[in-house]
Amino acid sequence: VARRLLLGGISSTAPGRGPTGGASASRSAVTALVAAAAAGAGVGAAALGAHRHYRQYPAPAPCFCDDAASDTCTGQSTTASKLARVSYTSTMRGNPVVAGERLEGIVAKSLQHNLKVGVSGHMCYDTQTQKVWQVLEGSPEEIMALWEKISKDKRHLIDEDTVEADTIAARTYPLGWGLRYSSFDESQGPAEGAAELSRCALIQLAYKSCLNEQDSASQEVMQVILPQAMVKNAKAGITGWLLFNDRTSTIYQVLEGPPEIVERLWRSISADPRHTIIASSISRKAVQGREFPNWSMAGSEVAQSQWASQNY
Repeated sequence: VARRLLLGGISSTAPGRGPTGGASASRSAVTALVAAAAAGAGVGAAALGAHRHYRQYPAPAPCFCDDAASDTCTGQSTTASKLARVSYTSTMRGNPVVAGERLEGIVAKSLQHNLKVGVSGHMCYDTQTQKVWQVLEGSPEEIMALWEKISKDKRHLIDEDTVEADTIAARTYPLGWGLRYSSFDESQGPAEGAAELSRCALIQLAYKSCLNEQDSASQEVMQVILPQAMVKNAKAGITGWLLFNDRTSTIYQVLEGPPEIVERLWRSISADPRHTIIASSISRKAVQGREFPNWSMAGSEVAQSQWASQNY
């Protein structure tokens, strides 16, 4: 039986309203997920509701706490069939510079903690909006423990109606990842020289863009653009990852591969009239190895609010 819990109320600014009653309800719902997983309720990747087979849903949850793993962590995972996943978006509080520094510290500690306790995931941070997207996978007990800390941390404000929890049969994010971190900064420093990059074996190009047509945006990105990219990139030797936020019609994408192939693809992407690229978000860098070696183009999505989708 597929179990999918949509957690949270009408909005994160009204914690006492809506069907679930805010953060406390989110914690209760994740607790319910743990009980379901402990009872052996596992589901196949193809049966995860809105999680299409080509989506890499929420990554390694950033532990929004300063106290990392305790010495009692063994790193031993539970039975493979008893896995849980939680994902969410939130907004970092305070000054953008301070918020960014705090998040980098959190990521560094979370990486080590997640590796110890068998948790894997992915985090994406938009420095301009201070928005965080994160997904975590692991044993139900470890996911619940992390969520307890994340949901109580005052350094960020969770968008309650974006929280999703599932029991899963297999991981999307490899166990050895710990926590992948992708940052999209609109105040990038000087780009590495084109001549230097052209001599590298591998480069990584990242950017942020906004769709020009918002009607049926999710279907266009996740059902048309992404599947086509998967096929083309696999043939060209390009790997990467894409996050689509259906609430803001924003795309975050990372491309990696040989310089000439990445640049050829980039010329095509930048000329596509369906979106407007945020020029200040574009970054290029040389990399020693691929961050997404198994994905010709993995796709994740922050789904439209169930309230907004009703067109009330």
